[in-house]
Amino acid sequence: MEVDITSSSSKRLDIYAALGVAEVWRFKSGLFAFLALVDGEYVPIDVSRIIIGLPASEVANRVRSGIAAKGETRAIRTEWQRWLRDNRHLHDIG
Repeated sequence: MEVDITSSSSKRLDIYAALGVAEVWRFKSGLFAFLALVDGEYVPIDVSRIIIGLPASEVANRVRSGIAAKGETRAIRTEWQRWLRDNRHLHDIG
């Protein structure tokens, strides 16, 4: 998995595909997108295949909250942990 928040990965997608990177997560201009490698090309997906059940929209909300909070990392981490715990049914595989 590659997470791109600070620089554009669009020019590197071919490299990631050649390396077999299964997912690329991109955050740009307040939008968050998950891209999955399918038949050598990246296609948008709404839910991660790596972290089963994790929606891109939820990650986007958390990233935006983190940017807005400016240093309130403890509160952000606590809220994120609460969300993961409350929604563990989304990513339980056993």
